Amino acid sequence: MSPELQKELLTRLDALAERLGTKAEYLWAVLVREQFVNGITGLVTGTLFLAASIWGMLRIAKYVYRKEKSKYNESLEYALDDDSRTMCTFLLVVTFLLGVGISFCCFNGSFAQAFVPEAAAFRVLLQSFR
Repeated sequence: MSPELQKELLTRLDALAERLGTKAEYLWAVLVREQFVNGITGLVTGTLFLAASIWGMLRIAKYVYRKEKSKYNESLEYALDDDSRTMCTFLLVVTFLLGVGISFCCFNGSFAQAFVPEAAAFRVLLQSFR
């Protein structure tokens, strides 16, 4: 970081702290803590969505397995027909795509916020002064 940019950032941080009625050191600590909490929240949310999608996929696969298993136990009335197989496959694909997509959206930036909160706070400060 260039000295001019660093000086400009510190003056803006001081100005922001004055408007909020606090010191710049305290404001920086609050920004870093906020980024850490946001990162952990994003990681937990992404993990929960991923776990929920895996659970849903396992439930659908277990249902299909039971229906296909009953097909070979001479009770053809419970077996899956072609339309039901297509629907179960569609549900598996949609569950997978939604779970992974939402999880990646939650994970986006959360690792940086959780493990390097200073850099994330710096990025937030730079964006707020644009």
